[in-house]
Amino acid sequence: MNSAEGLPQLEGRVVNGRFRLLRWLGGSRVSDVFLTAIEGDPSRKAVLKLVAATTPDAEGRLAGWTAAARLSHPNLIDTIDCGRSEIDGCQFVYVVMDYADEVLAEILPVRPLTADETQEMLRSVLKALMYLHAQGYVHGRLKPSNILVVNDQLKLSGDCIGLAAGNRAARAETGGYDAPELGRGAVSPAVDVWALGMTLVAALTQRPAPWERWIQEEPVIPAGIAEPFGQIAQACLRLDPARRCTLDQLRAILDPGPAPLVASRSPEETRPREQTKRPGSRKAALVAGVAVLVVAGTALIVRKTEFPATGTRGGEQHTPASDSVSARPPQTATEKPSPSERSRNAAPETRASAGTVSVLPGAGNNGVLRRVIPDVLPAAQQSIRGHVDVGVRVTVDAAGNVTDAVLESPSRSNYFNRVAVDAARQWKFAAGPAGTWTVQFEFRQDGIDAGATRE
Repeated sequence: MNSAEGLPQLEGRVVNGRFRLLRWLGGSRVSDVFLTAIEGDPSRKAVLKLVAATTPDAEGRLAGWTAAARLSHPNLIDTIDCGRSEIDGCQFVYVVMDYADEVLAEILPVRPLTADETQEMLRSVLKALMYLHAQGYVHGRLKPSNILVVNDQLKLSGDCIGLAAGNRAARAETGGYDAPELGRGAVSPAVDVWALGMTLVAALTQRPAPWERWIQEEPVIPAGIAEPFGQIAQACLRLDPARRCTLDQLRAILDPGPAPLVASRSPEETRPREQTKRPGSRKAALVAGVAVLVVAGTALIVRKTEFPATGTRGGEQHTPASDSVSARPPQTATEKPSPSERSRNAAPETRASAGTVSVLPGAGNNGVLRRVIPDVLPAAQQSIRGHVDVGVRVTVDAAGNVTDAVLESPSRSNYFNRVAVDAARQWKFAAGPAGTWTVQFEFRQDGIDAGATRE
């Protein structure tokens, strides 16, 4: 019985003696969905889906519905009942679920979601998927038509849930949100990650990411998608399921936690530099190239390059006080400092892969004994266009240990800010007078530069 036949014939019938079919809401070639009334609970709005028992995956659907009925999560729609029923001599399997006030698929043709709405949608979907995967299930059909709002609570439909382990029958028809491996019947939590990436793009652009299933190339994320959404979508939409990010990694990108506090300046530090007196000896050495210039009785202020929050190279230059000494002509406003110029008094910078730890001899590295490169998610690093610069101000005790680390010049990405601070806390410096250093990181797709300047 198809949907066209179901509309005039099934309204008013009662399924399993409890659920009266009030109004046909829609359907497909194999299923019909009705608004239903529940015997004994007329105030509760619900929907009933009927699938002919002769449908090839009917028993698999019923098994999934039975599993969903045992699951309970605030972001999963409640499964009220499921089972088998006979109507006019035809055998059906059915499922009854709470009625949704809104469906994402009905909103997107009118308008895309805002950034705040998209973030809230992602958080709710991630929570539901993480719960399902922890229980050994996958959703299997994540898409806008299965993202619902019930009593102001965003929920995933539960009528597609199935076991994560093993293979299923290959889908004869795969939709625009389905992972490529579903056409082969391969099912794993990674199919939900792919569908989440497609759904995210659709939420922001009103259509899933363009992709031709028969071309073995990964989808292209549309230009103009703001971060971190573009980064998340790219991390989801990998052809190889093993290369897709996990849900934990996606949650870390979406909600990296509170960004470390930006270093605050004390009243002494906010005075004009020529009036600032550094604690300790009034003699300081400024190393520039091979020249060592010492001015007795005068505090020498090391010029420091700060990195703006936009992640562009260079930025505001703090001009040395009139009594300071520079070993090179001042830069013009348009001149961009090289990495070595950014750290004139710094340990040599190193292009390295994420997670690298370098143990260095103290003598030739201006006091840096251990340099730790941030451990960055591969998807996050591959999402970089150009470079992302982060400066971290660290407080170092007399033993050379970092006792505190705060952002000196943050980027726009809380994720890169956080991993930079975490790495800077692990640096080690030569023993000596306590003081502060600026550790500077430059993140690129092909590696990470790191250097430190003593203030």
